[in-house]
Amino acid sequence: RPSKILSLTMVQSYGGRSHVNATQLASDQSWISETRGKSVKIVAQLLNYLPRTEHYRLVLMDRDLHAIVRSQRVLLDRLGRDGGRLSAGRMMTTLDTQVAQAERLTERRANIEVLFVDYNQVLADPKAQSAQIADFLGGGLAVDAMVAAVEESLRRQK
Repeated sequence: RPSKILSLTMVQSYGGRSHVNATQLASDQSWISETRGKSVKIVAQLLNYLPRTEHYRLVLMDRDLHAIVRSQRVLLDRLGRDGGRLSAGRMMTTLDTQVAQAERLTERRANIEVLFVDYNQVLADPKAQSAQIADFLGGGLAVDAMVAAVEESLRRQK
């Protein structure tokens, strides 16, 4: 089953930069209001900690789970992290569970709007997909810059 990479986009912006505090979301949400109008990458397991007092637009990227596992393994091995030693099956189960939890969360929370975007479609037709994302986020985005940011050569794990 395809998985989703989660990028939280608050109000309207483009990009996938991680906010310096994003990894601490479980213990500190005070910085969230400072990110209005910006895009912030949030990992799936931290979405539950988003304050209910804000409104979020969430772009969920559908991507093949096997490719994600291969990519994660390379990253974790390079960083020397223990997760790199997990079996592919265990990593897939973990990721699939996180995605399912995130999907259930977005269904329950009225303050989160969701757009599902297919990873392969972004590579195949970045202009159409970028326009769709820009529209979802309220317009006013540099769609040409979004299109230029899609580089299939960066896709190392297929």
